[in-house]
Amino acid sequence: MLISNFFYIKLIGGEDMLRKPLRILIAEDEAMILYGFKSFINEMGHEVIGEVYDGEKAVEMANALNPDLLIMDIKMPKADGITALRRINSGRKILFPCIFVTAFSDVELIDNAKDAGAFNYLIKPVSYESLQAAIEIAMERFEDY
Repeated sequence: MLISNFFYIKLIGGEDMLRKPLRILIAEDEAMILYGFKSFINEMGHEVIGEVYDGEKAVEMANALNPDLLIMDIKMPKADGITALRRINSGRKILFPCIFVTAFSDVELIDNAKDAGAFNYLIKPVSYESLQAAIEIAMERFEDY
């Protein structure tokens, strides 16, 4: 539920918590999918602070902008999402919150995403509801981390 520039999330146990909108960086090489994510994120009341189309730029922008959350495709030019997340997390004491989004669901890719520090993993196509749930779960995991 959106209220002004804040939104409520339902915590475990049914308690609501007021939160500021998240600042989100999207790394997706397919323009139409990126546009869809951006539309969903804005509708949820969050802010898209950057859009990149390859893994190298994702590393650069994540370090420069320090977003609250990164939503990243795995298969991208220049550096795949898993390599990019490993580079973003190198030298950090706390893993960077990231949701991977991909068209691929093979076990090895999922294991590699987990090893890189993914907080959630979605298979394309992604609905508004599944993205919203993934964001809430990822941020809860980050807070627990």
